[in-house]
Parts: sequence; structure tokens; C-alpha cells
Amino acid sequence: MPVAQTNPQPDANARTVANGLRGRILAGDWQPGAQLPTWSTLETDFNVARTTLAKAVRQLKRDGFVYSRSTRGMYVSDHPPHLCRYALAFRHHPQEPGWLRFWWALANQATAWNTQNAPANAHPAPDHHSRIVPFFGVSGPEDSDNHRKLLKEVEADRLAGIIFVGHPPEISPKLLEHPWLAKVAITTSPAAHRLPRVFPDRQSFVDRSLQQLSNQHAQRVAILTNGHPGFDAYDAAIADAGLQSQPHFRVAASLSDPNSAKHIVQLLLDRPADQRPDALIITDDNLVESALAGVLASGVSMPNDLQVVAHCNWPIETRTRLPITRLGFDAAAVLRTAMQHVEALRHDQPVPDATPVPAVFEDQASAPLVNDADNAFTEDPF
Repeated sequence: MPVAQTNPQPDANARTVANGLRGRILAGDWQPGAQLPTWSTLETDFNVARTTLAKAVRQLKRDGFVYSRSTRGMYVSDHPPHLCRYALAFRHHPQEPGWLRFWWALANQATAWNTQNAPANAHPAPDHHSRIVPFFGVSGPEDSDNHRKLLKEVEADRLAGIIFVGHPPEISPKLLEHPWLAKVAITTSPAAHRLPRVFPDRQSFVDRSLQQLSNQHAQRVAILTNGHPGFDAYDAAIADAGLQSQPHFRVAASLSDPNSAKHIVQLLLDRPADQRPDALIITDDNLVESALAGVLASGVSMPNDLQVVAHCNWPIETRTRLPITRLGFDAAAVLRTAMQHVEALRHDQPVPDATPVPAVFEDQASAPLVNDADNAFTEDPF
């Protein structure tokens, strides 16, 4: 018995109708909450059968553009995706090497945003029903599954804007050239493909950490970094804060080998008391636990003999009960600023080319602390 051949024409017609209905919603012909014309009217307008129209409507329902009220008809969603849904696009996937705690913090804040709704003090104020959807691993070839998924969201008009996390040209040239989509980058790279960017202000971390140590009467400061910020950032700042340092007090550890920080710090402190630092700044939260293990192994007492300022990305807390000062960047503030910029661009309002977000101490962070083992961010069901 021959196999029946399917006719692709009805599906093509349904897509055409869905595009037409969606286009009228995007154009503002039907505002959020408005009732759509009757089925009979739409059948006549699009010259299609009821079954084809039903397929188109089901697609728009799945995409979040319309909903039904029992027998009262169809309505435009109160919060359609093209007005309220934003992508937070990460270069990497959490399971890949190179994933940073700052990205954990941002992803968790996206979940917190969706749970608590957008803050009322944001200006311009995003819709309080706005939703931030994380997309992971979107760098690399445009035919990759994750990249294709994000492109599909854009092509179906299911996004109001995109916030790129990382250097945007490494994510998606095709998306960067999209003509109307509002786009902002969270990146420290100045070359953000001409996008407005929001970034953690590393110089503020340098200045505030040294001022804190000066207030605590430290004298000899060591710096442990992975290269960001580099040692040059501390040269003038150390002198301005009235502190001292030595070339051998400036050490770097590899993120690919977190245990290296333990051995480096232990060697750094293995000196007579008057020849070793009495203060240590750890500039990367990915190195904190290992570095503190080196302090413990050295036998140096904290905070009597050594004061530590450790980088932290709020609300991710580094695990330790040692008496350290935490200073870092509030992911909630970074994400909130990026959302304000995206919303401003959507309304044709100017935004700065670069917006630094300053480092803050623990009691100044706006978001509650969570443990990095308790990451609860969720991907979108679409």
C-alpha cells in the first residue's frame, strides 16, 4: 500500500496567517488586552479555512501573543513577548570550562528578577511583568543548537531586547546586525561592537580595597590576581593610599589551576614578619578559597598579622569563616542598569556608551547572599 503524502501547503498557509496576525500586534493595531476580531472575520480577512486559522492561533498562543477567554473570544496577551521578554545571552554554558562566578550571579539575578518582577525604581521603568530569559552557550558557529535557538526567538519576534554577557562579536554577528532589536553588552571590553556597555568598574575595586586597608592601618600590600585588573592598576593607587608594596608582593595565579593560588600565597607569606605583607588583596573571587587555604597553611594569623580584602560577586558568597573584607560587584545592580539601557533604547532614548558599576562592600549589596552551590537559575520553557 503506498504511503500517503502529506501536503505542506496548509502548514505554510498557517504560518502566513500567524505572521499576519503577529504583525498586526507588533504594529500596535491590537494593543495588549485587546480583543481580536471574530473567527469568521479573520477567516474572511485572510481568506483561509477555520482549520488553517486554528493552527495559526495555536502557534500565537504557544508564543505568548494571544490567549482565549472561554467562549468570549481571543485577546492579545497583557504582556506579549515583544514588549516584555528579554534575552540574557551568555557566551559559554555553565558546564563548560571558563564559566565565571560573575556569570552565575547574573544568571541567578535573572531568576530573581522574574520572581520578584522588575524594581519599581528603574528609570526608564521596564514593564513590571518583564521577564529575563538566560540563553547559554550562544558563541561559536551560527548553526549550533544554542545559537539557532536564540535566532529563532528573534525571528519569531519573541524578544524585546538582548543583553549580551561577554564580548559580543564572539557571540553572534548576525544578531549584532539585527536592525531593530535593542541590544546592550555586559562586558569589560571597550570593543563591544558599538553597543552600549555596562561593566564592573575594576578601578573602583582597586581604589576602595586600598582605602579600606589604609583605614585599617595596613602598610605592606600584596596583590594576588589572575591578570584582571593587572598590577599596573595598583601602582599609583598604592602610593596615593599611603601604602607600600614590593615587586615580589605581586603574584598571579591561574584560573585553570585554582590550587596554584594556595601554593603561591603560602610561599608569599613564608618570610620573617617584617619582610612579608601585612595585607593581601585577592582580585578574583574564583581564587579566594584556594588563596585562603594558603594563608591557613602558612600559619599567619588573621587579621592580627594579615588583613585580606577578597573580591566577591554579589550575591554569590565565597565560602569561608575567616575574618576577611568582601568587596565586589553587585550583579543585581549590573543587570538592573543593563535593563534600564535596553528599555531606553526601545523608546529611542539616548544611553551612555559605557556605564561603570562601582564595587561595593558586603553591607552595600542590594541582593541577598546565596551560596554558589545553590544556583537556581532556570531557562525559559520556549
